[in-house]
Amino acid sequence: MMIDILIDDPWFLVINKPIDLLTQAVVGIPSVQSILIEQLQTGASTPFIGIPHRLDRMTSGVLVVARNQRALRRLCDQFAARSVQKEYLAWVLGDLPERGDWTDWIRKIPDVAKAELAEPHAEGARVAELGFEAIDR
Repeated sequence: MMIDILIDDPWFLVINKPIDLLTQAVVGIPSVQSILIEQLQTGASTPFIGIPHRLDRMTSGVLVVARNQRALRRLCDQFAARSVQKEYLAWVLGDLPERGDWTDWIRKIPDVAKAELAEPHAEGARVAELGFEAIDR
């Protein structure tokens, strides 16, 4: 499998993550990170591929990937400060209002690579907010 590289910059890559592929995984499980390392390998040195954000396995879309530690730190700071605006497009079956906001609370399941819905007061719960707008019907 090859990862489509949309922008190839000395500091970062912008790639098109395919559906049904983890962004990061432990050694031996295919991921965007491991495939890019193999794809960009030239000679004996292993290329640095830093992941400042992720998309779920069943989500395709554009990812920014750092090519060195300094770029990774700066990108992580931007994501943490929420200075990066993320947009998602989805096809939805059913009736939705023209626009709206959804708010849920989620938390990571300990020792499992999954999250779950949670009550706001639950340990480790974080707010997940989504604003949406229908662009076509």
